[in-house]
Amino acid sequence: MNRRVIGVLVSLALAAIGTWVIVSYVQGADDRALEGQETVEVLVVDQPIARGTPASALDSLVKPVRVPVVSTARGAVTDLGQLEGRFASVDLLPGEQLVSSRFVAAEALVQVVDVEVPPELLQVTVELSPERVLGGELTPGDLVAIVASFQPFTLDAVEPQGTDNLQDFIQPDPGTEGDQPPEPLRTPNTTHIISQKVLVTNIQFSSPPPSAQDSATGVVVTTPQPNLSPGGSLLVTLALSAPDVEKLVFTAEFGSLWVAKETPESDEGGVQIQTRGTIYL
Repeated sequence: MNRRVIGVLVSLALAAIGTWVIVSYVQGADDRALEGQETVEVLVVDQPIARGTPASALDSLVKPVRVPVVSTARGAVTDLGQLEGRFASVDLLPGEQLVSSRFVAAEALVQVVDVEVPPELLQVTVELSPERVLGGELTPGDLVAIVASFQPFTLDAVEPQGTDNLQDFIQPDPGTEGDQPPEPLRTPNTTHIISQKVLVTNIQFSSPPPSAQDSATGVVVTTPQPNLSPGGSLLVTLALSAPDVEKLVFTAEFGSLWVAKETPESDEGGVQIQTRGTIYL
């Protein structure tokens, strides 16, 4: 009986030692992977952080992780004291490095989350690719100018009024019987700012900016380069007057749109419909 008990105890001891060896080896894998590299300790999201969470409440939601310097995100946070008095401006997921640009002052957070829309305006959403919307750098509360571009339209009737500096178009001569029908008239390619001081009320991303996962630590990292654009398209919601909504939707249906960020003081003068001929003047 004593031999049996001793055998069991020895087996348990060997199992415990084996487990300790395996755990120690796994824990040391990260250190071995980082050997020979310059590293820095940064704070990484350990549990989901909701938008609006104060930096003072992050102690139990983040953890320090040592990563290669070349894999450190721009503005990576190494100490929560760097974020004193600030709040998360977006939802943060486990594995992300904590970066200062995602934390804002309380008044900025309110501005982003709660945009007051004048009651007389309508809201409409358009889908745009990142390069047409400042690479996704717009935020709710911004003001933008709406730029419309059109490929040539075939004209089979008089162009409606409101063409500004475009030539007058008339219905083509049908010719006489047996003649070759004339080529239909076509408008030139055009670009024009159709609305200014337009309020952005919401931005929705189909996918976040591209990121990478460090093979040694498993931490989501951003390579040290200028801000990365989001993938896919963005849904941009704008507040406009009823006539401007018509212009915006027509352009989204039959042409293409760009937005240019403005300030309340941005100049609105000097614009005209641009064609190939006018841009060389």
